[in-house]
Amino acid sequence: MNGSVYGGGGGGNDRFGTGTGTGAGGKVIITATLGLISSATGGTHTSDATFDYWTFTSSGIWTPTTSGGAVSAAPIIIDEQ
Repeated sequence: MNGSVYGGGGGGNDRFGTGTGTGAGGKVIITATLGLISSATGGTHTSDATFDYWTFTSSGIWTPTTSGGAVSAAPIIIDEQ
């Protein structure tokens, strides 16, 4: 699953990695249950006791690696602001 970000906006792929999207201006925050994504490239990573967050304020591509399961096993929230 890759999330494509243009100008801070969102547009990503579906869970099979076959979709594409063009983003909008602004900020995108990707949220996943803490530990679901073992590593990811792209964005600025932060976390709290419950969630991992990746924030994009400019163009970028998010490429996650899961820790032992399908990404679709738990919700990943992409929030455009």
